[in-house]
Amino acid sequence: MFDDGNFCYEYVDSHLNVAKVKRSDKIVTIPYSAGGFVVNAFSPTQPLPDAVEELVLGQNIIALTNGEGIGGTLGPEANGTKVVKIHIDPNNSKPENYEGVIYKKNSSVPYFIPHRLSTDCPQRG
Repeated sequence: MFDDGNFCYEYVDSHLNVAKVKRSDKIVTIPYSAGGFVVNAFSPTQPLPDAVEELVLGQNIIALTNGEGIGGTLGPEANGTKVVKIHIDPNNSKPENYEGVIYKKNSSVPYFIPHRLSTDCPQRG
């Protein structure tokens, strides 16, 4: 849809999604908005740059899939294979981080486990 030099964005299923990360920083913060619109999904459709190891998601990111309502794909699963850690704003209403594993709030089923997570998988009650 559009590109701001650091990220490429697309609009799918009521979500403004970060489809591509162009920055090669070790820690990348996903923006709150782009082009005057709130970014509310992070589901890259292309591999993240190899240098990216950590992601920071604000309270605006409510989906890690592209097209949740239409059975979209979990972008970080396929395209974030070098990610070690994802930080999520504690005020986020949808996903949350528990010992490095991403869950949907009030669920005990993992939503996303970073490929390079360096701790044992936790049990969540």
